[in-house]
Amino acid sequence: MHSHPDLNPSRFSKVGNDVTPGPLIALVGSANSGKTTLFNLLTGSHYNTVNYPGATVEFAIGKGKVFEGLACSVMDTPGITSMVPASPDEKVTVDALFGANRPDLAIVVVDANQLSRHLYLAKQLQDLGFNLVVALTMSDLLQKKGQEISATKLSELLDCPVFALDPRRKDKAKELGVLVANKIRETNRLAEAPMLPGVTPVLPSITAYRFFISEMTEEKVQRYYRALDEIESLVISKLKNSPKRSQKKLTMDQILLHPVYGLGIFLLAMFVIFTSIFWMATPFMDGIDSGFGWMISSLKLALPHSWITDLLADGIVGGIGSVMVFLPQILILFFAMGYLEDSGYLARGAALVDKPLSLIGLNGKSFVPLLSGYACAIPAMMAARTIPNRFERNLTIFIIPLMSCSARLPVYSLLLAFITPRNQPWIGGLALTGLYIAGMLMGAIVSTVISRLRRTKGHSGFILELPALRMPVAKVVIFSTYHKAYQYLRKAGLMIVVISLGLWVLTHTPVPDPLSSETGISVQGKTTGREYVAVSNSYAAQLGHLIEPIMRPMGLDWRGGVAMICAFAAREVFVSAMALMYRIDETSGSGLADKMLTRMSEVRFEDTGKRIFTVSSVLGMILFFMIALQCLSTVAVSKHEAGGWKLPAAQLVLYTGGAYVLSVALVQGLRALGVS
Repeated sequence: MHSHPDLNPSRFSKVGNDVTPGPLIALVGSANSGKTTLFNLLTGSHYNTVNYPGATVEFAIGKGKVFEGLACSVMDTPGITSMVPASPDEKVTVDALFGANRPDLAIVVVDANQLSRHLYLAKQLQDLGFNLVVALTMSDLLQKKGQEISATKLSELLDCPVFALDPRRKDKAKELGVLVANKIRETNRLAEAPMLPGVTPVLPSITAYRFFISEMTEEKVQRYYRALDEIESLVISKLKNSPKRSQKKLTMDQILLHPVYGLGIFLLAMFVIFTSIFWMATPFMDGIDSGFGWMISSLKLALPHSWITDLLADGIVGGIGSVMVFLPQILILFFAMGYLEDSGYLARGAALVDKPLSLIGLNGKSFVPLLSGYACAIPAMMAARTIPNRFERNLTIFIIPLMSCSARLPVYSLLLAFITPRNQPWIGGLALTGLYIAGMLMGAIVSTVISRLRRTKGHSGFILELPALRMPVAKVVIFSTYHKAYQYLRKAGLMIVVISLGLWVLTHTPVPDPLSSETGISVQGKTTGREYVAVSNSYAAQLGHLIEPIMRPMGLDWRGGVAMICAFAAREVFVSAMALMYRIDETSGSGLADKMLTRMSEVRFEDTGKRIFTVSSVLGMILFFMIALQCLSTVAVSKHEAGGWKLPAAQLVLYTGGAYVLSVALVQGLRALGVS
């Protein structure tokens, strides 16, 4: 017998503040069933991504746009296969269905290719008294297998509306919206009608749910599936003159899931993606560079020279430019990952790496969180909630920061560009691929060591329904890319601009005496001017000089140390911090990136006159950024997900301390070998 989960009926009382007055519609279903894509169409792509109150699992809620004038809200819930939750992620969905803002109707998204398994959830919801509409997806793929499904017959057998659609077609979404609106209106009329004597309405309640789960014995589950298997046999039939394509698809999966060929294809795909990031984005980045450089110069020419003018031009406009210049690379990364996800390939990647992950104490369920870590560690840690085993979940969270997130991409791009010939971008792409693979290998090493040191009792199983391979729809992938990029600009971008602005103020206060700053001072035979005086006498410089003895073994001076400290707020800030600390905006070059590379080849230590940025020092910086935990937001999320400070404190100390030791060893080792 199953014990009911610890439900909190008031947990979602705040969700109502984010929705439109009127009916609330919940989308429920298994992962990879087309649920989120359908949500985008039903809301017209106008929604907010927020966290469940009391939890850190993200969900999306938006205004319904296709419900025949009915003002309502649509809520996309985390994937779930049964009303008996097997993970914290699934438990959140159950809490949402029985929360204070209980949905007026649930649209259960069912994959026609996995009919009986997906109908199991729909049947449970129906028996609990939920108002249901079944949205049948992937019917086109069923036809390619030589089969067809009768939505009409399935509706009769389930005694609820069933609508067959391709969730990626807007016209079908509108038809579903009309059906849902009529269903809600009909339900409201029945609710207002007088109740017949002796008839008790069946309504979903927490009490009924707890009783339902307590009665969910193994024998009852088997009865469910026997009945659903019979329904499947009645509604699915063979097509006449069906195309014979199943063997071809089987052969394709045999190749993609092969332990040798499949892994080779996966590595090749990653290489192509990261080479594209390094090469394809270059002209766009150069254009953005030149545009912001022109704006900064124009502002300084149009306005009288003053501290305020420099603040506006270099602090604000320069800070915005430091965010926007790397947007093309982030767009390419998000688009490529979205394309692989919509095609069904990422799920095969999870199945492919299940066996290797089992050797390091994890399983295939860790694949998606780890892969998400390449975009951002914060949602990746939240995605780890789908892992039922607590030790495996915490171990996954622990190694996620070793995955090279998109915040490292601007840093890698700048440092690799310094040591990569501009006429051979493939070298940079190969190096960037190597950095991402190296992060994965380090995560594997750390996970193996921890899992061997701590013997655990039992591991969570890995069961995955592979979605059908299909050609992604460009509109869906493009919108997903746009939304993720928007979230990056809204959340990370704003913080980067604020930090960059604060850093500029820190490097330009106290305001220098105009008389002394006009003259300038000489460094290595060059007159540096008022900007050097401002920076070298600032509060940031005072802090930098204190930590310079620590930075010297890494090959950096006090200015590089200040830039490193700023990177702990957000790694992307390092680039703008470098521009400010080394006065890159005043050097020659057509764009900000070119100016930064030119200036990096010129700057020298103030006391010795030796070049700061060399092959050894740049490689040391790359190694440091690859390992160090430099995102305070990640530390906060790690603490919340792990339920305490023990895990994030260990991450901060081990990763950052280890990164420093290894980078110093690399720099000093290369110099001992004669590599400057």
